[in-house]
Amino acid sequence: FGSVYFSKLKQNTKVVEHCGPTNVRLRFHLPLAVPNKTSGSYLRVGDHCVSWEEGEPILFDDSFLHSAVYAGCNDSDGSSISSDQS
Repeated sequence: FGSVYFSKLKQNTKVVEHCGPTNVRLRFHLPLAVPNKTSGSYLRVGDHCVSWEEGEPILFDDSFLHSAVYAGCNDSDGSSISSDQS
């Protein structure tokens, strides 16, 4: 019970709202590479929106509805890379 994986979100990615099957799992997101100027990008958990900041972890209960929007930017390839652990 538990895993680690890496995600690469391309510019204009939207992860639809979803939730885990139980409240016994916490999600730990650690943004590893976030381009500058990523306004309009956020992780929504319940009624709270959080912007990604490189190296700043985000911890939340997987049973809460959550979604993500990554607008990206015009720098490099506009991708964001994060580690997700549960």
